[in-house]
Amino acid sequence: MLDIILHGSQVAPERLQKTAETVNTADELATSALHANNDVAAIQAFLVEAGVGSEHTLRRYRRECLRFIAWVHRYLNKQLIGLKREDILAYRYFLQAPTSAWQQAGIMIPELPEFIPFPNALTNGKSVDAVMKVVGSLLSYLHAQGYIQINPAFRLKPLGENTALGHQQPKAFNREEWQFVIDGIRRLPMVTSGQRNFVERARYIVAVAYGTGIREHELATHTHQAIIQTDLGYELNILGKGAMRRLIPLNEGVVDAICRFRHYHGLENTLKADAFPFASPIKPVKQQAQFAGNLSTRQLRTFHRQLLSKLIDQSGAEISAEFKTNMLSKGFHTYRHTAITHLANQPNAMIERVRLFAGHQDINTTKLYILTEREELQTYIQDHYIQW
Repeated sequence: MLDIILHGSQVAPERLQKTAETVNTADELATSALHANNDVAAIQAFLVEAGVGSEHTLRRYRRECLRFIAWVHRYLNKQLIGLKREDILAYRYFLQAPTSAWQQAGIMIPELPEFIPFPNALTNGKSVDAVMKVVGSLLSYLHAQGYIQINPAFRLKPLGENTALGHQQPKAFNREEWQFVIDGIRRLPMVTSGQRNFVERARYIVAVAYGTGIREHELATHTHQAIIQTDLGYELNILGKGAMRRLIPLNEGVVDAICRFRHYHGLENTLKADAFPFASPIKPVKQQAQFAGNLSTRQLRTFHRQLLSKLIDQSGAEISAEFKTNMLSKGFHTYRHTAITHLANQPNAMIERVRLFAGHQDINTTKLYILTEREELQTYIQDHYIQW
């Protein structure tokens, strides 16, 4: 039953039977606008609307809905319509300390023998809040559609504390870290063909990710067919988060990086709208000029971790243990954060232009990238005091 949530497949109606006791569902669901007579069908309807235009969002929502409904049915032995406020609070606590049976594959969800429902305990704070945001969206939707009579997650207070604008922990590479990445890639050895392949791919992927600021799932789902030539030059035609389409200008540095990488793999040293992958595998061009597919977002993250590990190993004792730890904590998405941060913090930067580059709907999201280095703040306030 639960496998249809994860995979979105169509199954026979008899497989949609509930796994927990029914609680007056015939009468209570009569007013539902979903025409769903069970929890799984109701969640499917939610996913159809919540995941429109973004496969990345759909995958994340599917996973969280699957974990939540499995827990409700098999841990609480309840239906969604019977959930209370204390159940939602209990789930939030459970995320931070899942029992061992839920941390193994095939035990609590035998329909998916390889799926581990809760592989790791979540840290109390924003990690838990991110999961509960999906759960809250699900329950709000079902309440609005009349499937459940109350929303037990209504106005659930986040666990993570809020941070004043400009004081949040930077998600971007700081100046030292970013210079470490750039200099480190330049210093990587290119003696063997394998080393050369890795370095060329690193230069290409990092240059595109930073130069365009596109999200990792956008990089993993677009090819050079997204490159168009307009009266303003070359641009990327990206269909991104929230089914938003935007055009991202390609500056000279990004164009050069793309042309260099295409030429390295035996193609013309020019831009061309073809199926060449942005998230390039080791051999993007097969025989007869057939192109390989993009790396997945998971594979992109693996490549990024390999790159950071190589840069750290290359530096040896030149860097501290703390610096290594901080570097290894940076995910692939850090390139996007770094790109937006650098643009937003340029002298006389126009925040609306940065918003368009980033593809943010709300300009307040873009403003979060306006940061001041701690050293700059320290210098700035040195003379800001009263001398009695």
